[in-house]
Amino acid sequence: MEHPFITNFVYLDPFVEANETEAVENLSILRLSIMDNIVDALNNAYQEFLAAAAGVLEAREASGGRKTSATDAALENFKQHWELFRVACDQAEEFVESAKQRIGSECLVDEATGSWQERLGRLPHLAFRL
Repeated sequence: MEHPFITNFVYLDPFVEANETEAVENLSILRLSIMDNIVDALNNAYQEFLAAAAGVLEAREASGGRKTSATDAALENFKQHWELFRVACDQAEEFVESAKQRIGSECLVDEATGSWQERLGRLPHLAFRL
């Protein structure tokens, strides 16, 4: 699948050699693939968490609001899916923080070398607002 961002990004610096361009493109595709996997995992964990919450409500309704083994099992399932959802959120947050640090570092290097003027034609401090 071709991503317009990658195509635009690769051709910003006309001085990059062909093999370096391919390496940048491959790295960008890999990063997008990782991000897609994280988003999918987060979505799946959220959907399972919602289903577990619905299971608690259904078990309570079926028991007439009394505590039963079915309501206990539904609550335990809910707790497990809550933890799995929290883990997925933490992983997504770690990925975003990593990306922010990487972008910030790249901007610092670009600012120090002046290469941002050649490649982007705009001020590097814009990326620091992430």
